[in-house]
Amino acid sequence: MTDFNQTEKNIQQIVSLLRNSYEGILKRKRLTTFCFLGGILLAGLGLLVLIESSFYLSATEKSVLLSLIIVGALAAGWYISRKGTLPGFSSYYEKLLIKNNRKELLSAVDLYLDENRNTPDFIKPHSLKI
Repeated sequence: MTDFNQTEKNIQQIVSLLRNSYEGILKRKRLTTFCFLGGILLAGLGLLVLIESSFYLSATEKSVLLSLIIVGALAAGWYISRKGTLPGFSSYYEKLLIKNNRKELLSAVDLYLDENRNTPDFIKPHSLKI
């Protein structure tokens, strides 16, 4: 095996690790958003139960309060999911490699991704949306 083939194989492995890392961050962000949404729903329902146990609420009042809780939780979940948008994959690995003083590796990864842009396993940034 030539040095070029070995180098390309190493770059493929690095790109694969970077992709897996980026996808892991996206998954954690989605999980955080859903947990936040669930927490707001549970807190709102708990508050509704406390209010109901202290005061008698008609069916209409309960329905309105429950609807407000659901709409509020969905709005908060939407806000949180949009608040901390992640950069695209290329921005992610650029910042990561520059931060770790790996500028030569950054050039090699950029070149590899540019050359392999039309291959089926290439992950385009828009396919990694949350």
